[in-house]
Formats: sequence, C-alpha cells, structure tokens
Amino acid sequence: MKSIIWLLGTLFLSQSLVAETVMIYTAHRGTDSRIYLQWPSGETKVHQYSTSRLTDVEVMDHQVYIADAIAPRVYKLDMKTGDLAPVIDDWSLIVFYSVFSDGQYLYVEEANLRRYDKDGRFVSSATFEENARGMAWDGQWMWTLNDKAEMRAWDLSEWPIVKEKPELAFPAPTFHARGLFYDGKLFWTAESKDEEDGVILSFDKSGHVVDKMDEPISRGWGVGFVEI
Repeated sequence: MKSIIWLLGTLFLSQSLVAETVMIYTAHRGTDSRIYLQWPSGETKVHQYSTSRLTDVEVMDHQVYIADAIAPRVYKLDMKTGDLAPVIDDWSLIVFYSVFSDGQYLYVEEANLRRYDKDGRFVSSATFEENARGMAWDGQWMWTLNDKAEMRAWDLSEWPIVKEKPELAFPAPTFHARGLFYDGKLFWTAESKDEEDGVILSFDKSGHVVDKMDEPISRGWGVGFVEI
C-alpha cells in the first residue's frame, strides 16, 4: 500500500508550498481513544484519552473538531498539546457519532439533526431519522454514511426541512466504514473492526475507491485533514 506520506504529497501537491496538510485519525479500544496526527514530513504525534470514544472528525476555519460518543460532546483539538476543549457540551443528547460543518454552523445527529453556532450554542433542529455513522458537507449537499453502509445526499436549503436527493445515493466501499470527511474532491472514511486492523479509504461520489492505507490501530473511526 502507498504510504501516508506519499498519499498526502500526491493529493495536496497543488496546494500552497508554504502550508502543510496534516492527517488526523481517531481510533478506540474499549473506553480509551487515540488521536494520530501525521505530517507530510513523516512526523507523527499520538494523543491518548481515557473514558472517551472519539469518532467523527471535522475541520472548520483551520480548526479541528472531534465528536465524542460517550460524553456526548464535540471538542476543539489543540494539535500541539492534544488538549480537547468542549465546544458542544449538550447533555440533552444521549449519544452521537457524527459532526460536520457547512462553514457557518456545526451539526450533530442523534434522534434529530441539531444545528449549533460556532460557540456551541444550540440554534435549532430538524426532524431526521437517518442513523448516521459519519456526516460531511460538500459545499452543496450534506452526505451521510449510515449503518447500512449507504452514502446518501441531503438538501438543507429549506431548513428545518431536510430533503433527500435519492438519485445521488450509492453504496459505501466497505460495510465497516465509520466517520466521513470530504476534502473538496474525495470522501474519506476508516474501517472499524473488532481486534482486526482495517484501512483508511478515499473514494469518489460513485463509491469507487481511489486509494487506501493501513490504519495505525484497529477500531478506527474518523479521518480528516487540516491545512496549517
């Protein structure tokens, strides 16, 4: 398999030579989680956390947000220290796995789809019964990766009415996919398998796998990229 360093260099060659694109990857074992940070130079940092299940990764305004399915919270990650600062700390929720941003609001999905401002204040909600294991925004549609390994697209322009675009749906590339990230061209997800090493996958809007790499640890959940 191609290395992470090679893949990052290939995917982001057209971006600024000054900026660096860092990969963020979350994984868990039981109630402990890890966050891996991989720089194009090969430098790697690993942060470990107890009593958490860190899942989906999102990036907004060059800030990294990570969902916690146990708390339930959304944190902002300090990439240097590994500190997690709660942004959404809404105990009216029971559990959620997914977080995404449309550039203005943060969204999480549990029994419905909930919209928060950048400071984590609840704004409004929409009826939404999708069981999402990952969510991402492509600039036009909200995409969900559900528990049936289906990729589905949704129109939020008439919020709080959420309408599916069924003609855009396609099968996810693996049933074990968890978490969803869109880098402007491709989707990214990670496999989550019991005691088995999985892979990190990139794929297009037909479900075609463009590339894959070994996960650093099994029970992966989220993967994303931030330009610093």
